[in-house]
Amino acid sequence: YSWPVSTGSATRLKELPDRPGIARARTMASAQSSTRTKGRRLWPSPQMRQIELYGHAPTPQWKGLPPSPMTMPGLKIVTSSPRSRCAMPSSRSFSTLARVYTFVLRACGLAAVGVPLVGLAVPRPTGGKTVQVAVVQGNVPHPGTHFLGRAEDVLNDHLAETAVLTAKVKAGALAQPQLVLWPENASDVDPFGDPKAYSEIQAAAAAIGVPILVGAVLQDGPDHVSNTGIVWDPVTGPGERYTKRHLVPFGEYMPLRSLINHITNLTSLVPQNFVPGHAVGTLTVGPATIADVMCFEVAFDEQVRDGVTHGGQLIVVQTNNATYMHTAETQQQLAMSQLRAIEHGRSVVVAATSGISAVIAPNGHVLARTGELTPALIDRPVVLRSTLTIADHLGATPEWVLGILGMLSVVAGVGLRRFRRSPGKELAP
Repeated sequence: YSWPVSTGSATRLKELPDRPGIARARTMASAQSSTRTKGRRLWPSPQMRQIELYGHAPTPQWKGLPPSPMTMPGLKIVTSSPRSRCAMPSSRSFSTLARVYTFVLRACGLAAVGVPLVGLAVPRPTGGKTVQVAVVQGNVPHPGTHFLGRAEDVLNDHLAETAVLTAKVKAGALAQPQLVLWPENASDVDPFGDPKAYSEIQAAAAAIGVPILVGAVLQDGPDHVSNTGIVWDPVTGPGERYTKRHLVPFGEYMPLRSLINHITNLTSLVPQNFVPGHAVGTLTVGPATIADVMCFEVAFDEQVRDGVTHGGQLIVVQTNNATYMHTAETQQQLAMSQLRAIEHGRSVVVAATSGISAVIAPNGHVLARTGELTPALIDRPVVLRSTLTIADHLGATPEWVLGILGMLSVVAGVGLRRFRRSPGKELAP
C-alpha cells in the first residue's frame, strides 16, 4: 500500500540536486518503486490472503493501479507563477528534506513487507459443521431483457427441475438435501396473489421434504413490486423473508420516470418500480442460518457484511443473470462471490436462474459450478462457519484509512510547491 508514496518520492528525488543525504534517499525510493508492479495477477494471488484481514478495499491491483497521487499531472510540486518563486533552499533544508524522505520510505518499506506477511500469517480454516445443500437452476425461456416470457414460464422451469431433484433423491442417485435454494425471480408470479403458484410451490417443498428458499417477485401495492426471498417450509408454508435492499436504477426502478417518458418509451421495460427492503438478510432455512443477498448486492460491502455479522453461517447469492447471458457479467459475479468467501470466511452458494450457479469454499475455491442457459442441479455438503474474520470486525475502516491517506498525499503534493531549485527555475512536474 506504500506505492503512491514510494513512487512519488522516487520521481521527485530524481529532480533534486546532489546534496548530502539526497543520494541515499533517492536510492531507497527507486528500489521500492521498481517492485510495485511485480507479481500482479487476478486469481490466485498472494494478495488474496489479505482479504480476510483487511477486506477487499486495499487491493487496487485487481482493477489496474491508478497513477500515483504524487505524480499526477495536476499535482505539480511548484507553479509557474513568478509571484510564487522563492530563494533556493539551503543545504540544511535539503538535508532535512532527505531525512524526512528517508524516514517515510523506511516506514513504507516496513509496511510493504509487513502487511503481506501479516496477511499470510492469518489462518483461513475451511472446516466446520456441514449441511447438505441443493441448488436448483431451472433456466429461462430465452435470455435478454424479456427473459420472463409468459407468466409462470420461469416458475414452471424451476418446479420441473425440483421434481428432477426429488426423483433422484428418492432413487438414491443424490443425497437428501437439508435445504433447497432457488434463484432470484424463480417464481415470476406472486405466489401470494396466485393460488395455483402457491399450491405448486407448497407441493414441491412437501415432496422434497425440506425448506426451499424461493426467489419471487411480489406485488407490493397497486403500483410497486418487491424482489424477495421467501423461506418455504414443507409443512407450514411461507415464513421468513428477505427483500432486496440495494436496487438497480433503470433496471428495478426508473428514476424521473415522468420526465424520461417524454424522451423514450424504454421505461416500459420497467413497468413498475421495485421498492427496497430494510431488514438484514439473515434467514433460518432448515438447520442453517444464511446471509441472503440478491444479485448485484454481492458487490456492496455493507449488504454482505450485515448478514454475516447478524449471524449468517453461509452466504447465499440469489441471482438472475438471464439479461446478461453471453457477457462477462456471470464470471464477474462469480469472482465477486469468491472474494466474499475469503473476506468473511464463509462458504458462498450462488443460485442463478440460468447460470452460473456455484458452491464456493471459505478459502475462495470453487467446489462446484453449472453451465449457462441450461437446467442444472447441485447437491453437495457445504461448510457452515460462525467465526468472524478481522475484516468483519474492521468493516469499512481500511477504506476510510486509504481514502484519508490519499487526501493527505494530495495535500503533501500541493505543499511541496514551496521548494525551488533557484529563483528563476522550478522543479518540473
